[in-house]
Amino acid sequence: MLTAPAADAVQFDESVCGSFPCRFLLPLRIAEQEPKVHLHLHQLAILASSLNRTLVLPNVGNNRIGACSKWPLDSYYDVDLFRSARPAINALPFTVFDSWSKTRPILPTSRVVSFSVNKSGGRDSLSDPLTDGDDFIIDYGLADHKVASCLHSKFPRLHQSSSMISFRFYHNNPTRPSISQPLIRILSEAVDSVEYFSDELAALRTSDVLAIEWDLRHLIFPGPNMIDLQYSHALVELAERLASFTGPYIAVYWRLERVPVENLAWCAASLVSTLRSVLGDDDSGPQLVWFATDYHTPSEQPSVVKTKSARSGTFQAVKPEHEEAMNIIQDAFQTGGDLEGYATTELPSQIKRLKMFEGNVQFEEGVLEDSGVSGILDKLVVDAVSGVCKRIQGLQQDKVRLHDSKW
Repeated sequence: MLTAPAADAVQFDESVCGSFPCRFLLPLRIAEQEPKVHLHLHQLAILASSLNRTLVLPNVGNNRIGACSKWPLDSYYDVDLFRSARPAINALPFTVFDSWSKTRPILPTSRVVSFSVNKSGGRDSLSDPLTDGDDFIIDYGLADHKVASCLHSKFPRLHQSSSMISFRFYHNNPTRPSISQPLIRILSEAVDSVEYFSDELAALRTSDVLAIEWDLRHLIFPGPNMIDLQYSHALVELAERLASFTGPYIAVYWRLERVPVENLAWCAASLVSTLRSVLGDDDSGPQLVWFATDYHTPSEQPSVVKTKSARSGTFQAVKPEHEEAMNIIQDAFQTGGDLEGYATTELPSQIKRLKMFEGNVQFEEGVLEDSGVSGILDKLVVDAVSGVCKRIQGLQQDKVRLHDSKW
């Protein structure tokens, strides 16, 4: 006979996930950032479905996805698409899971699982009987400090152990069933027990919550996307309003992060030349250049003291060459420069103007200052407008687009 708390837990779980016990897959952290991060959320959706677990829709913030991020997932993406996915994805809103973890009558069981690249590169001489030693190895250790801190602060009832099971994949393995099938066999509760299982792996398979740290850049599960994740309707609508409100402009989208620093000055000079060619000498054309970049824009740079800053979470090595490149562009718009008479703008300035003239833009306080939201809006403003696109030769990430909706 079930005890009173256990009986209550059965009823409680059935009200949340339709069965007892609930089995969740919680994305604690996905290392990849926007715009590729949604591909890895889809990988976790495949993993959850393969393990017959419910995917907890994580939060977002600063270009990333994770349970301890600040904003709900719909701040970036259209979450309604999860409901229409084919095959269906069993997903649960984060707020519902959060309430479940805090109020379940009996303590949920949980394990932290890490997926990462085997940085040592070489394969072990002795084959692991669970993995055949071909694609990944299994390690046992302590959870990363940030992961442990996230669990402890956000989900104290789930932080039951500092240990972590790590699946470390060898470099440059293509996506193929030979990777995914052994992984599912090891993690799946539905598969019969394996002779070589450790107590930790056995406990992992029956845990109520698998808290996932996903530090992979390549995909390990083959198959078509179950969801075509799109940006939220609110962000798409705001980008359209900004494009229309700003009027005729030239939009420049330039990611400096991955451009070799020795090429930056040449790239900046080439961009100025391209802008001069696109703008021409016709005074009836656009007089405004909208800069979307992962570094600070020309109009954001102070006129005297120029601070070094970047908008991307992975843009770690800000160097003098980056500042020199932006100075070349900034100087082109000054008196005597190649682009004298034209003006520059950027997202924060246009949002401020829109608020002044049209009032509230209906976003929660602070959302529009999030670097991920800013990056998405920049891309939408550049890509969604009508016009022609021209790439500077040699600049794979540089795009110049003419917006002429009012021209």
